[in-house]
Amino acid sequence: MKLLKENKKKVKLLKDSNNPRFSLLVLLVVTLFYSCSSSRSRSDRTSYISNQRSEIVKTARNQIGKKYKYSAKGPNAFDCSGLVSYVFNKEGLAISGSASNMYSQGKSIPLQKANPGDLIFYKKDGRIFHVSIISRTEKGKLWVVHSTSSRGVIEEDVLASLYWKPMIYKTVTLSSFK
Repeated sequence: MKLLKENKKKVKLLKDSNNPRFSLLVLLVVTLFYSCSSSRSRSDRTSYISNQRSEIVKTARNQIGKKYKYSAKGPNAFDCSGLVSYVFNKEGLAISGSASNMYSQGKSIPLQKANPGDLIFYKKDGRIFHVSIISRTEKGKLWVVHSTSSRGVIEEDVLASLYWKPMIYKTVTLSSFK
């Protein structure tokens, strides 16, 4: 009974808004609430981006085996930029134009920080001429889906390719496209 009376006194003291302890308690509760809710929204955003990246890779892989055709934007044939714009537009990301136009629409990142769903641009004779979608990253390997004039839409490790590796120019992050 004595304990109950002491607790009631403490509660009354805390309820008194002029009490500095009450103010401190309110501040603590509000701070905890906002820090939890903001981390939750960051987590939700990260999850959304991860899902979006997975969907981009899935949609790109679904095009494997389709033929290459210059200036083709799908769905039955693609050139490299046509494949990228088809896949990105299917996932609600506005991107279009040639490979060099696409490059100028995004934010460049170091190749080491690239993730599935990001784009790789290739340069030859001083101009950007090709683009691919990163599908998988592993130590020492970088798998992409792209439409090549000789083999159509394929998935390959460009770091193992004597043709593509020396022409890798820049990587652009998916998160720069809205």
